[in-house]
Amino acid sequence: MALVYSCTIERRWVVWILILFVGAGVVLGGLRRVLPPPVSAADLVVSVVPEPGPSDPKLVGLRDSLISHLVANLPAAWSKATRGLGALRIDQDNPAVVIRVAAAVGTPSFTSARFQRDEVLIFAADGVGALTPRDTISITLQQLGYHWCCTGEGTLNGRWATPISEGALVGLNEFGLMSGPLKCVAPRGGGEPLCPNVFSERELATMGFTGIPKATPNPCAVQTTELEAQVASTKESLSAIEQRVKSMADRVIEAERVIRSITLVGLPEEEYQRYLRLVDGYNDLVREQNALISAQVAQATAHKALVVRLAATQPCP
Repeated sequence: MALVYSCTIERRWVVWILILFVGAGVVLGGLRRVLPPPVSAADLVVSVVPEPGPSDPKLVGLRDSLISHLVANLPAAWSKATRGLGALRIDQDNPAVVIRVAAAVGTPSFTSARFQRDEVLIFAADGVGALTPRDTISITLQQLGYHWCCTGEGTLNGRWATPISEGALVGLNEFGLMSGPLKCVAPRGGGEPLCPNVFSERELATMGFTGIPKATPNPCAVQTTELEAQVASTKESLSAIEQRVKSMADRVIEAERVIRSITLVGLPEEEYQRYLRLVDGYNDLVREQNALISAQVAQATAHKALVVRLAATQPCP
């Protein structure tokens, strides 16, 4: 196949340049230029290289380690992010997308221009601090996603205007990767933060995938969500019991005050019987108060146990 281009010389269309496509390259005036592969979510080819711009010497080591981490782990991360529909391979010589990692502080970006390779720029640190390997994987996934997502109705500034939950992707991945700044969560016991790492169904659709498998519930996230619901429920119940205990204590104090205000010496029989009824009522209140306090203690113990269990769990990957 040949494409013919023309150019204007001395105001007349006189020169015809023949461009021959040969294999994976283009022959133009005797020079050969390798064409990049197309950007395909199903078979994405990327390179991961240092950004040649100015570098902070203190971040060079981190940049190099993040590059090594991306090269080793991005293919598996892409497969997981696309629910097994997509493949990614590293080709440092002829990529469709160039991922550059800068030894500097900055905001990641995605650049796409006609007839040029897409570029993703990742910085070794942002305004919060140095990136972790997990940060870098999630940020890179999101930046790659910008090739397809998000434009048109329901989007705002290249992102979904309204996050939509698929239901099954509870936890960090509930809204996918393209609904705004990534929200990572630090493990309760300390350690490297965990970040979203799975595209939502509508994001995968923008990539051209069909037959998208439904998201499967993350057992860890389901368990954590259930624990959080139980903690909230027991906290609410505990608060209600505490209010009842307080109210009952006020009633007991008032009943005791009334009883103590009665002088038994010379008390007529009718008033004495009333006094006895007041004492019986007071004893009933005390028994009810004791039962409420026991229930309060049991509820507080159950709530504390759930809080301890929740504190022991880690944010889910």
